[in-house]
Amino acid sequence: MLSMQRKFMDKLAKLQDERGGATADSERGPIFGAKDRLTFLLDAIKLVGTANGAGVVASVAALYYFSSRPELHVLLKATAIAFFVGLILSSASLAAYIIGLLLAVGFIDSGQIETKAVHTGDLNRAIWGFMMLFGSAFVALLAWGLSLLGTSLGLYVIVRFG
Repeated sequence: MLSMQRKFMDKLAKLQDERGGATADSERGPIFGAKDRLTFLLDAIKLVGTANGAGVVASVAALYYFSSRPELHVLLKATAIAFFVGLILSSASLAAYIIGLLLAVGFIDSGQIETKAVHTGDLNRAIWGFMMLFGSAFVALLAWGLSLLGTSLGLYVIVRFG
C-alpha cells in the first residue's frame, strides 16, 4: 500500500511541477504538501486504531479484574463497547483510505490528465477516490471521538470508584 501511495504522490507532484502548482511557491516547495497530508492521514488512522484496540483489551481486562464489583460492570461494558465501535470505524476508515488511493491512482495512471478530453468514467472514479479519502478522514475523526469517550468513561470509573 505504501508503494501505491508513493506512486500516486510522485505523479501528483510531477503534475504540480508541470503546471507550476504547489512547488512554485518557493524554491524548496510547500512545507506541508499533498504527500504529507496523505501520510499524516494514514498515520492518524493507524494511531486511532491502535488506541481503540488497546482500549478494548484494557476494558475486557478490567471487567475480568473487577468481576466481584457489579456496580462497575455497566460502565466498563460501555467503555468496551465505545472502544470496540471505534476499532471497527478505524478499520472502515483504513479500508476507505486504500480504496480512495486505488481509485485516484487509476485516474492518474490513465494518462488522460494531460489531455483536454477526459473520459467521464475515469473522472467519476477519481471523484469517488477523493470522496473516499475525505470519508476516510471523517470516519477516523468519529473513531477518535469514540476513543475519547471510552477514555473518559474509564477515567470516570477510576475517579468515582477507585
